[in-house]
Amino acid sequence: ALKSMSRLHKKQMPFNAALGLSMTAKKVAKVEQRMMVRKLDRPTPFTIKGVRWQGANKSDFKTGRLHSRVYLMSTQAEYLRFQIGGGTRTPKGTAIAVLTSKC
Repeated sequence: ALKSMSRLHKKQMPFNAALGLSMTAKKVAKVEQRMMVRKLDRPTPFTIKGVRWQGANKSDFKTGRLHSRVYLMSTQAEYLRFQIGGGTRTPKGTAIAVLTSKC
């Protein structure tokens, strides 16, 4: 397929691939932020802004490692891990866990 392309198309291929991946990552990050607002109970702006995205770089096209990513900042990921993966949160140190129930 690359042999039949013109020189201009071959030159633009890395840029277009990187742009497509970057735009997709940006949209996924926005959707994740909207889902946090819908699914979490009163998330703070700090929590919502913890969703970040990193775009692709066209220079990585030649190495075959062209990628973009959507991730959580480490602070937000630490306290959201139970919301994402489930499990039981235990207090740090000598704190006593306080259990509450809805009446």
